[in-house]
Amino acid sequence: PRTRYPDDYIQELADSIKANGDILQDLMIRKRMSNPLRPLSSWTLEEDGYEVIFGHCRKRAGMRAGLDTAPAKEVTMSDDQVRLAQLAENLNRKDLTFLEEAETLQRLRDTYSIDELQSISGKSRTYVYNQLKLATASEIVKIACRSGKLNQELATLIARIPVHKLQDQALKVALEHSSQNDNVGYRKTKRDLLDKYSLYLKDALWALD
Repeated sequence: PRTRYPDDYIQELADSIKANGDILQDLMIRKRMSNPLRPLSSWTLEEDGYEVIFGHCRKRAGMRAGLDTAPAKEVTMSDDQVRLAQLAENLNRKDLTFLEEAETLQRLRDTYSIDELQSISGKSRTYVYNQLKLATASEIVKIACRSGKLNQELATLIARIPVHKLQDQALKVALEHSSQNDNVGYRKTKRDLLDKYSLYLKDALWALD
């Protein structure tokens, strides 16, 4: 799920590893799944190797600390089991960005029901639905989320707009008020998004029946 590895955190971890002389907690790894399109004769452990399930930050910090090896424990897990375990761990540690969480929930949606995702994440149904909607936002909106220009509530409002082109326009409205880093600016942004990109039926120009 994690796509960002803050440099200051990796450096702090690397300094700790140098002080201890090694990585103290084992990485959790599994054998990398072979590419089924390759000839059977080329399926060698050397080419396939292993992939890390837990310990990506420790791996990066260990490399920065100059280690050639790291303690590791091999397990057998399917792709779905890996995604589920990674999501649960990162949610418990609360260091997953809201967009990373949304995209992971979206990947799990093919396998698990809303009720199951609710149980896995420990969140409400409304929160899960909002996160699944956020995962479908336009790429420009996602870039704004990753760069910290857009918070979760406003990003969710924009993601509810059904057309990506309109989402991108709504993003401009939100960013216009970004300099007003206070409650007044936030309320105005939210009101503008609702006024310009949502339809209140009481204001409709046609008969509601």
